[in-house]
Amino acid sequence: MERKLQTGDQVTVHAYGGRQPTVTVVEDRGDVVLICRPSEFELAKAQKRPPLSVGFHKEDVIAHHPEVPKKGASSQASTDPGRSMAGD
Repeated sequence: MERKLQTGDQVTVHAYGGRQPTVTVVEDRGDVVLICRPSEFELAKAQKRPPLSVGFHKEDVIAHHPEVPKKGASSQASTDPGRSMAGD
């Protein structure tokens, strides 16, 4: 995947055990993308904190579903790249 992913975009990834979950992009770091579960992304946004995320090889992103902005809502979550934590 060569396109720069945006915070809040939904992507489908190749995961362990052959699973293909749809997750939310926290940050695109080039060859690696930070991702989290959609529920964690929304909870973190509501609590005004960085989402608990995990790094994923961008080559394992198999589908991109760009976020459709909602009227009057910001599509960006506040993230602090230095505080990204692995979580599942």
